[in-house]
Amino acid sequence: MGDAGAVLTDDGDVAAAVRSLRHHGSSPADANRHDYVGRTERLDNLQAAILRLKLGVLDAQNDHRRWAAQQYRERLAGLALDLPPEDPPEARAVHHLFVIEVDDRDHVREGLRQRGILAGIHYPTPVHMQPAWRDLGYAEGDLPVTERLAGRILSLPIFPGIQEHEIARVVDAVGECLTLAT
Repeated sequence: MGDAGAVLTDDGDVAAAVRSLRHHGSSPADANRHDYVGRTERLDNLQAAILRLKLGVLDAQNDHRRWAAQQYRERLAGLALDLPPEDPPEARAVHHLFVIEVDDRDHVREGLRQRGILAGIHYPTPVHMQPAWRDLGYAEGDLPVTERLAGRILSLPIFPGIQEHEIARVVDAVGECLTLAT
């Protein structure tokens, strides 16, 4: 159902800090910038009761996500992009996200948006470049693979209940966008 909680204050600085800390230390101006090491630990009794009910369908939903991920893998094969790694033999991913890597990611994302398909970027700024972790001593260029991936990753729509025709529409749109980008 969502999260719940409340803090009441007439102090603007306290209010700003609480808003930041409630969302992993994110900046009020940019949710993808983290100025502090924050947390998110919100669960009340109502949320727990709803979660308990949802546990009854969790396996079926995870199986559907796995099916959807396999559909994406088969349909995206051969396009100018990199797919997520296959599951190792000892594990099974639930595919909360289906993240591809593409050159000119922002162009592809905008092309999808223009076709009514929302794609996400999880996460555009690597953790070591976030202000909240500045004290770790990392600088731009210290983790070049991470930094390269941050500019290439794109999360395609995936959720329990996604239909085959929806996946086909996303894949067709990705193909069109990649063709236009070359």
